[in-house]
Amino acid sequence: MRLIVSVFYLLLSVSATAQLDRIEPPNWWVGMKDQSLQLMLKGTNLNQFDQVRAYSKGIEVLETHRADHPDYLFVDLRIDPNVNSGKHLFALQGEAGQLQFEYEFLKRKQEAQDFLGFDSSDAIYLITPDRFANGDSYNDVVLGMRESDIDRSDDYKRHGGDIQGILDHLDYIEKMGFTAIWSSPLLENDMKEQSYHGYAITDFYKVDPRFGTLDSYKALAEEMRKRGMKLIMDQVANHVGLEHWFMKDLPFKDWINQQMAYEKGEALSISNHRRTTNQDAYASEVDKIEMNEGWFVPSMPDLNQNNPFMAEYITQNSIWWIETLKLGGIRQDTYPYPDKNFMSYWTQRIMNEYPNFSIVGEEWSYNPLLVGYWQDAANNRDGYRSKLDVSMDFPLQKAIVESLTENESWDKGLVKLYEALANDFGYGDPLDLMIFGDNHDMDRLFTQLGEDYKLQKTALSILSVLPRIPQFYYGTEIGMQNTAKPGDHGLIRTDFPGGWKGDIQNAFTGKNLSPAALDLQQFTRDLLQFRKKTKVLHQGKTKHFAPKEGLYILSRYTTNEQVVLLVNKNEREQGLDLSHYKELNFDQYHISDALTKEVFRDATEIKVEANSSLLLHFKKKVKKKEVIYQVFTRLFGAKGKNAVQWGTKAQNSVGKFSDFTDQALKEIADLGVTTIWYTGVLHHASVTDYSAYGIPADDADVVKGRAGSPYAIRDYYNVDPDLASDVNNRLEEFKALIERTHNNGMKVMIDMVPNHVARGYKSLTKSEGILDLGEDDDTTLEYHKDNNFYYLPGVSFQTPDWEEGFIPLGGKQSELVDKKFEEYPAKWTGNGARSAKPNVHDWYETVKINFGVQPNGTKDFPELGDDYSNRATSKHAAFWKDKQVPNTWIKMRQIAEYWLGLGVDGFRFDMAEMVPVEFWSYLNSSIKSINEDAILLAEVYNPKLYRDYLKKGKMDYLYDKVDLYDSLKHIIKGYGWTDHIHTVQLELNDIEGHMLRFLENHDEQRIASPEFAGDAALGKPAMVVSATLNSAPVMLYFGQEVGEDGSENPGFGKPSRTSIFDYVGVPNHQAWMNEGAFDGGQLNEEQKELRAYYQKILKAVHKSGAFLGPYVENHYYNKAHTDSYDHRIYSFVRYDDKEVVLVVSNFEKDKNYKIDLKLDPSIVSLLQLEQEDYDLSDLLTNDTSKLHISEEIGHVSMDLKPLESRIFLFKR
Repeated sequence: MRLIVSVFYLLLSVSATAQLDRIEPPNWWVGMKDQSLQLMLKGTNLNQFDQVRAYSKGIEVLETHRADHPDYLFVDLRIDPNVNSGKHLFALQGEAGQLQFEYEFLKRKQEAQDFLGFDSSDAIYLITPDRFANGDSYNDVVLGMRESDIDRSDDYKRHGGDIQGILDHLDYIEKMGFTAIWSSPLLENDMKEQSYHGYAITDFYKVDPRFGTLDSYKALAEEMRKRGMKLIMDQVANHVGLEHWFMKDLPFKDWINQQMAYEKGEALSISNHRRTTNQDAYASEVDKIEMNEGWFVPSMPDLNQNNPFMAEYITQNSIWWIETLKLGGIRQDTYPYPDKNFMSYWTQRIMNEYPNFSIVGEEWSYNPLLVGYWQDAANNRDGYRSKLDVSMDFPLQKAIVESLTENESWDKGLVKLYEALANDFGYGDPLDLMIFGDNHDMDRLFTQLGEDYKLQKTALSILSVLPRIPQFYYGTEIGMQNTAKPGDHGLIRTDFPGGWKGDIQNAFTGKNLSPAALDLQQFTRDLLQFRKKTKVLHQGKTKHFAPKEGLYILSRYTTNEQVVLLVNKNEREQGLDLSHYKELNFDQYHISDALTKEVFRDATEIKVEANSSLLLHFKKKVKKKEVIYQVFTRLFGAKGKNAVQWGTKAQNSVGKFSDFTDQALKEIADLGVTTIWYTGVLHHASVTDYSAYGIPADDADVVKGRAGSPYAIRDYYNVDPDLASDVNNRLEEFKALIERTHNNGMKVMIDMVPNHVARGYKSLTKSEGILDLGEDDDTTLEYHKDNNFYYLPGVSFQTPDWEEGFIPLGGKQSELVDKKFEEYPAKWTGNGARSAKPNVHDWYETVKINFGVQPNGTKDFPELGDDYSNRATSKHAAFWKDKQVPNTWIKMRQIAEYWLGLGVDGFRFDMAEMVPVEFWSYLNSSIKSINEDAILLAEVYNPKLYRDYLKKGKMDYLYDKVDLYDSLKHIIKGYGWTDHIHTVQLELNDIEGHMLRFLENHDEQRIASPEFAGDAALGKPAMVVSATLNSAPVMLYFGQEVGEDGSENPGFGKPSRTSIFDYVGVPNHQAWMNEGAFDGGQLNEEQKELRAYYQKILKAVHKSGAFLGPYVENHYYNKAHTDSYDHRIYSFVRYDDKEVVLVVSNFEKDKNYKIDLKLDPSIVSLLQLEQEDYDLSDLLTNDTSKLHISEEIGHVSMDLKPLESRIFLFKR
């Protein structure tokens, strides 16, 4: 007797001749939208019963149907949504007595709308499971199966691949960039031969034991769901295998087509395969019958879907698998062969239950009219609605191959692809077509393309860019082929190398693959990963250009982004006729190679290699003003008040990554912030003892403060343990913070300190194969090119002599301060001091890193020529590619790449000017090749070095400290003149877009401190100027927006700067934090007003592109021509082609300026202002004013109160 899992039978009182062996479906669910269910009961002499009783309330038996065969009953039920999940008792009843059985209803684990199908954002990996990987050799041979042997030498025998093999290699599939898996059928195929392919199913509810079990199928589905991947099931509604269990005793006389002939052993007609009879208005009846009722092949009986019980059986089976596996889609084999009205019914039933699901039907026709007929959106003349969204695009597949393999002529070659895509006007929805280069039934793509790797790459690029759902056959990514036997299905479905123990080649690891295959695999990985994250390829519009001189261009585009594919069939490199392709609007975009990230300064640099393709990524030149929020991570969430001097984290508290809640990040973003610079993230030297976690405390003699300086890095490959709620899980906590920050619309920056590290530097968590800094140094030499540090051979390090009463930890823990630190030989100190006993004012807690500069200043590395100041970042990367560079450079590059890999979006480079500019060229060109949008900010204080570090060093931004910051500080303090603002702008005019403006950071005094201004409000006009004066980012230091004064004195250093060395709370910031509510609940009114003002400024700069446009001073004309206007006011203009911003700031704390502000006649002329009046909107107050133009001079009347500013916006 055959029993189905989760179905139980109980005989109570019944004729001995009747028994129940099988119920299908084997279980069902409570709460389905369609409350009906039809059970197929199979046993012996079940026709003795004519009624079924349900004992549970809410389960209604609608009707009981006797079949033509006495061993079957069909029972119609209605299931109330309130029925309890679990096993329910039923009884078959008749004159012979009754037979009781249990049937299980399960609770649904997923809402119907959450069954998300595949779409054009997916890349589908098609697998023939028997040929992919053998993960469980124990199921290779299953006794009792008709085909029970394994023979990998025979292309038509089973080879042993299974579900576990797919599960074992999900990492590979996911990392390749595939988002969904379609496997050939995994259900029982108990045929005598060629059972490996799965399409002759012999049990619709049983996983073939040679592939695994239902549990292993569920495990695969569950693991894919965790990864955000979709599982697509291959189903067959048209036919079964001849050995299907019901073929031995068919329930009805019309269960299969040609059933009478089959049962008599007579000859059977095979389908004429004339699928056009489904659409052909002139088709004869005999052709239609032979198409729909003819068997697909003699070993596959054709199911009669016109039998209503068969129709329900197939439909319920599909729903059962969707619900059981939480599928992400169905691929329906031989879609046009079953009765087309049934297929419409089947599809509609599924889509009614699962409205966001996806089904793709196979219509192997090269006629686009036939393919389009099956899309539900099609407007068919016969009125037919298939209810199917997705059809397989065989016409376009054929066109792709022909376009690449045919010689170019008027009607051959690339024009085939061009015209095939032009046929999209005939489809209901082209985005709902599935495109592919090959599959399990046709020659491998590599074979079709003559084993040409360049053409293979081009074809894969086309598949990825077309407005379609792309599907790739396993092995296409490494160039698997069947060239020896074209058309041979067994060879087409060959084994994936590395899927079996002992394979010489292993495509999962790359072992023994040819260089060309490895290159193709990496290309495919890069291509699909790019496709995965590039939404324009999922939903963008499409434009293409007719092939011209062997060049075809296909574009997918949105308002702000394009991906452009160029296919060159010429035997020579090909540039672009920019006038012909001007619709691509090259000048409006930043253009880069989508895969290599090479940046093209302009379209004239674009060249496509011979017989190849090039994939370009266009990003609109619409730049948002960057607003950076620097936060000292350790202090952000610290809740301690009344800090104990030199106190421990237990005494004074310490903030954690977890303090940056979504609410906190939302509030920061709502200030107008675009990027958070998390200061002090990397593991740095500290006196705090984490030895319980394998992290010993640092020696207090070489640590500044108790918590330690964040710029004395101790381990570049982990984050500081202070910041974690669970020290052992600290890196994962930071990764979660990165994700939260990104989810709140902001980017993440961290510090890198290439110039120096902590004296006790030693990475405890570096990756395997990475050498530590200094690990392979020759310490007998003061200097060697490949040493990471400078040494003082033969001399031991000595701690400094403490001065001015200073003692580490304030002398409170004398047992930790013994004036000893073991370092032999001594190293140079971080600021370059070459004494074994540095001065207390040196950076004695750090050691200098060697970048290949000899002690006499000679450089042991190639120098960049002046011409590299104007070369693209990609050219810098190319320069260093084959150069021998100092060992430190490589290690620092590895560190940067490590953090980029964790999701960090940029770096602030500490004391960058103390590291040679050539290193920055090397590092930053490498970073940009990984992330072209990475933010690279450098601390450089020498104005003479600015341009070198920007142009040769490839920095994005530099600190503008010694120019604008120092000038504004003097103005705020009352003795500086605003005239100097323009002087600064003139000096930096050519690099103004690269100079970061700020008023506070961790190194500078708080505005509100007595040592600076003593009142945070005095910084208001300076903040307006800092934020609006140039197009580069503006930066805000946490607490600045609520008037933090830095008056705490927790240990190392002096008040006025918030300590970065010790544990301490930040009072005004804590008031905004409000015990974790982050709502400003404890701020006073003055602090609330200040924060609101900062928010207005920072949001204002996002409201117009004019803030990124040119600057024009309006100051000196007003000094000369406007009464009362003087050196305590500053005004200027920024503009673009649509709008103008006029900024005016009053730096005087006690004086009103009631003035008629002029707009310089030269500005009026430059902006071509011709109207008499212009409407002005003040972005700070929302007040409106008028700009009146008279005699080519602008006039705006205003009353500027003390410390007040105006940011007027008007249209040109």
